Amino acid sequence: MEISKRYRRIKVVAYTTIAKPSNGTVQKAKVLLKLSPITYKNNGKEHKVEAYYIKGLKGVLRHAAMECARTKGLEVCHTSDKTTDKSGNELIPDGFHPLCSCYPDNECIIHRIFGSIHVPSKIKVWSLPVANIKHAEFESEHPLNNMHVATENRIALSYDGRAIQDFREGYLSGEFTFFVDVTKLDEEEIRFILESLLYIDTLGGGVSAGYGVVRLKEIVVEDVEDIRKLVKTEDGYKVVYEENVRVINV
Repeated sequence: MEISKRYRRIKVVAYTTIAKPSNGTVQKAKVLLKLSPITYKNNGKEHKVEAYYIKGLKGVLRHAAMECARTKGLEVCHTSDKTTDKSGNELIPDGFHPLCSCYPDNECIIHRIFGSIHVPSKIKVWSLPVANIKHAEFESEHPLNNMHVATENRIALSYDGRAIQDFREGYLSGEFTFFVDVTKLDEEEIRFILESLLYIDTLGGGVSAGYGVVRLKEIVVEDVEDIRKLVKTEDGYKVVYEENVRVINV
């Protein structure tokens, strides 16, 4: 027994010397999300390694898309739906309008793709799990980004030379792969996302400290057939996953 489904995605291969992924302004949010350990084999022996998820990639893409749109002279949604702060200062700069104020009569391309509180996003952005595997050769059932991962103990507050408040931050270094599901986009919107990806040059916090720079190495649009099979075993059934990938032009 098997089922299959087809979808389109953009595959992006990128490199960072060192980055601190984040998806918020709160200091504690600027960390890698820790996942359950990944099991892999080396020389027939089974090992486990800590795994992490790169946070904030969709936010990075959205901001890149906003910059791309502005260079084209397109007015698009801002990240805020408020026009002024408590002091009456303007929050919306030139080239933007309040979030979702364009919907539904004159929907901008950012709202069409990324949505808002009124409509869901038409894209999904995800990355492969990040793991720091020391062995040069290994086997794993699950695709992953094998990157260097490090943590640093930071002192937020000290008194009389002693730390009284500290925290740990996660960093990564190396090559990584992430994907954008563009199945629901039309050809114009896919081309806009492709161009927007070129505006990505940083990832996460700490840019002012000299890290977070990202270089894109490869961008590919793929048509994917995702196949799932039930294979009978002595103890029941095993689920086998397969992918048939075809590179397409848009």
